[in-house]
Order: sequence, then C-alpha cells, then structure tokens
Amino acid sequence: AEADLGTAGAGLERAQDDLDDTRIVAPFAGTIVERHVDPGALVASDRALLVIADLDTIAVEVGLTEREIFLALGAKVAFVQSTTRPGLAVKGRINGIAERADPSTGTYLVRIQVDNREEPRFLGGMVVNVEIPYAQLDAIATVPAAAVLTPDQDPHVFVVREGRALRFDLDVVTRQDDRVGVVARGGGGAGSPTGDAALQLGDLVVTVGQTQLTDGAEVLITSQR
Repeated sequence: AEADLGTAGAGLERAQDDLDDTRIVAPFAGTIVERHVDPGALVASDRALLVIADLDTIAVEVGLTEREIFLALGAKVAFVQSTTRPGLAVKGRINGIAERADPSTGTYLVRIQVDNREEPRFLGGMVVNVEIPYAQLDAIATVPAAAVLTPDQDPHVFVVREGRALRFDLDVVTRQDDRVGVVARGGGGAGSPTGDAALQLGDLVVTVGQTQLTDGAEVLITSQR
C-alpha cells in the first residue's frame, strides 16, 4: 500500500508539472506584437507561441551619411517626431553609433533610446523624422533661416556677389533658433565667377525678396545686417 501511495504521489507531481506547463507566463510585462499559434492548437515544447515587446522604452534607428556622421559625433540627444502626427514628438538619448557603414546603403546606423510611456505612443515599425542638434554649430556654415528657400524640397539660397544674385543649392543639416547649419552642394550658378563654386565666410545672402530672384539676376542692395 505504501509503495502504491508513493507511485501515486509521483504521478500526481508529474501531472501537476504538466498542468503548470499549460499556463504560459511572459518573463516581463509588454505588448504582443506577433502570434504564431491559435488558441486551442497543439504545440511542441520548443514551438514559439508569441513575440512580446516592452514598448515603454523603444529604440529608433536612423542612417547617417559620411558627412552627417562627422557632424553628429559628440551629440547626446535627438528629437523624434511622427511623420503623420506632428504633435507626437519626443526627446531621446543617443546610445549607439556604428563604427562601420552599412555596405548596402553606405550609411552609419545611429540608435536612439526613447522613453515611450506617455500616450499616444510610438509603435514598432513606424517611420519617423529624426533631428540631431549637432554639438558645435560653429563648426559648419550657417545662414539665416529666412534666407533658405525650399521649393519642391530643393533647398537653396541666393548669394550676392559683384552685384548679381547667385543660387547655391545646399543641404540643411541642423537648425538653431533663427539660423540653420548648411552644407553647400557646390555650384554658384550660371553667373558665378570662376572659382566661386562654394559658400564663403562673409557671403551676403538675400533674406528679403529672394522668391523673385533668378540665378545671375542683377540686384541692388538697399540694406544689410
């Protein structure tokens, strides 16, 4: 009788273990982002059932070009904004910059950690805009924000040299108050004197009336600051 009792106790223990295994407990609180099986399905012990994610803290990844990565070195924070919901914007902390470029894109991966506990929240796979305030704005050329024209997302400024307005195409890489940090794409336009194919320190940029200008047009400066 004692032997039978011992065998029954061992069987009960195994049955309890089997029963406990039917209740799946997540290792942390989170959100289910993938489900691989349906309720009631028979699964093997090594089958993945669900994928959960802790969205209270998320990682935002952005690829920077070689020119941008040098400007970003030393930056500690970045601002992340939804492309479809302008009011959804947060400040994140840069916690990783790749030391090698991705061979397929030629860009360097930057990872930004964002506190995502406030509603509405970012969700996995969303496309966002990232702005990195570069550590030293004085390390690059800056112009007044009012001088930059952006028709069809083709930013440019007009510079006055020898009485003519010369168009310079450029990339806006950062903003600070009423000034923007820019990198010229080169080319001073059709009216550019030889050798003047880049923005120069002390150039006069047009901030009023530039929407009416064309490359090489004659201009008369009435006031400057």
